[in-house]
Amino acid sequence: MIKWFRNLTREGLQRLLFFGVLVLVAGAFILAFTLGNNNEGNIVPDDPIDNPSDDDPKEPTKPTKPTAETFKIPCELEKYTVLRKFYQVDDEEESQEMSVIQFGSKYFLSRGISIKDENDNEFSVIAAMSGTVKEVSESPIYGLTVVLDHGDDITTEYISLSNATVKVGDKVVQGQKLGTSGKNEYDAKASNHLHFKVSKNGKYYNPLDILGKKKEEIK
Repeated sequence: MIKWFRNLTREGLQRLLFFGVLVLVAGAFILAFTLGNNNEGNIVPDDPIDNPSDDDPKEPTKPTKPTAETFKIPCELEKYTVLRKFYQVDDEEESQEMSVIQFGSKYFLSRGISIKDENDNEFSVIAAMSGTVKEVSESPIYGLTVVLDHGDDITTEYISLSNATVKVGDKVVQGQKLGTSGKNEYDAKASNHLHFKVSKNGKYYNPLDILGKKKEEIK
């Protein structure tokens, strides 16, 4: 073998090296092609969640702004009667008569409204708006009274309750039960009812006028 190698001419040696390099290049090409085909079977498809298509765009969810509360009637009765109205000087005579309360031999002008069930049944009294329980008091004349503080110097009063389900300092949400309607001596003719008042800075407002309004709309 060594003798054969020594007998090779320079030209023959060059040809041998050329064919050797050619074989190596060809082998490397075939190996690369084979590995490439094998890897194609292992490709993981794109996750449709991480890479949404143009046909089904995923928009980020936008946070919704909380809706400001508006005053609601403080009961969930389907049918109720407003037995006593808020006294107003410019009201018609019939409405003014409905706003006068007789207690003993004296007459008083209503600074709220009295609500009762059409069948004279007791009913749940609820918060007209979210707030904090400022007062829970009991009187032989007025019955149980719950007062809520709504901020901005606005308070609501729930008078003539037979029982209360909240205590001073409780945080209540709109629609939460405060107690149950009842009877009192102050307006015995009204029988079972709720007397409801709304005030701001000590000034009383007709509750029927503020229903559906926001706190800042009470001027």
